[in-house]
Amino acid sequence: MNATDPPQLARLVESTCLPYARAVKRRRMPLAEKLACGVLSLAACALLWTPSTYSCCAKDHHQGLTRAATRSGLLGGLDLFRVHVGRYPTTAEGINALLLPPADPRTAQRWKGPYVKSTNDLRDSWGNPFLYACPGFHNKDGYDLWSAGPNGVNDDGDSDDITNWK
Repeated sequence: MNATDPPQLARLVESTCLPYARAVKRRRMPLAEKLACGVLSLAACALLWTPSTYSCCAKDHHQGLTRAATRSGLLGGLDLFRVHVGRYPTTAEGINALLLPPADPRTAQRWKGPYVKSTNDLRDSWGNPFLYACPGFHNKDGYDLWSAGPNGVNDDGDSDDITNWK
């Protein structure tokens, strides 16, 4: 037999490989198996996604503060102030620096505010002013922002206070 003759080569390959190819015949996956795989995949994704998604349900104070401060535009205002001025407002300036230009002429020159619409944006959901410190006691490289919570008493982040560090 001449191995370079194409018809003979095809017959040789067919006679040696075809029986194996038939034995390993590809099996189709039934619909029930496809559905089971899909359900298991979704369940695995849900297990991976759930802890981060539902952590707010476990009384996550930081998330509550973030929602309230974002709704009022306060977090965005603080970030824009930092972009324009090169730093966050100091504790002495407070978050009122988002409404009124700072007293320092060099800082006032770079100030492009107001960064929030009104003084209401500087209040939490209970009508109490947000409390602010920069540099923060807990966030040394940034700022501490907290709300006195529903009771309106500043407990320095304890009790029902809502903070950006817990």
